[in-house]
Amino acid sequence: WSGDESDTIMHYMDLSDRFGQFDQDNMYRIEMAGYLMWSNSLLNQIAADPDANSVKAYVSQAQKDGNRALIRFNQWNFLEAVTYARHAYEQLSLAAIQLGIPTPSSQYQPAVAPGLPAPHEGDPIRFPDN
Repeated sequence: WSGDESDTIMHYMDLSDRFGQFDQDNMYRIEMAGYLMWSNSLLNQIAADPDANSVKAYVSQAQKDGNRALIRFNQWNFLEAVTYARHAYEQLSLAAIQLGIPTPSSQYQPAVAPGLPAPHEGDPIRFPDN
């Protein structure tokens, strides 16, 4: 049963109420992948734009930050990796905005207005007695 005594959200014994290092690393890896996917999408759109040369400085900085993210990722420093990946995405977002290209993050607005209850997804947990 020692495996059940982990410092994660998925533990079976009530030992912790926080994210352990394993959960944090997973979260950062997934977040980094998302930023890099958005960055790659934007980079392709920026490169295809006839005015792409006008945002060359943003693209250059994004490439540097993207490379730093990959280096940190390979060193298993996932927090710094996602931080650099986000910086890369932010630089490309600035370039895209200047060129009039919509950014992926601007397309995902909250579906619920402030003050309204959030939509419920999934089934409630069921127990044998209900």
